[in-house]
Amino acid sequence: MNYKNKIVVITGTARGIGKNIALKFASTGALAVIVDQDEKAGRAVVSSNLSQEYKAEFYKLNLDNSERIGRMLSELFAQYDHIDVLVYNARA
Repeated sequence: MNYKNKIVVITGTARGIGKNIALKFASTGALAVIVDQDEKAGRAVVSSNLSQEYKAEFYKLNLDNSERIGRMLSELFAQYDHIDVLVYNARA
């Protein structure tokens, strides 16, 4: 699939399955918005993507309550005017 120029928000992306999902979207041309509470690991994912010419950015957030999630989505909508895909990857 081609997600070129699509805005894709993926939570829980600092490692594991979430990281792989983010990398896959970024490799198809999407701007992958990496959302995780682990800032160091999340920024490392973004750095590795940018070095491979993928588009990605990091957004630090602990998904422990709906108010914070709503605020994040409002900020992202304000910045990009839309979100094409939202992948909620919750860790156990």
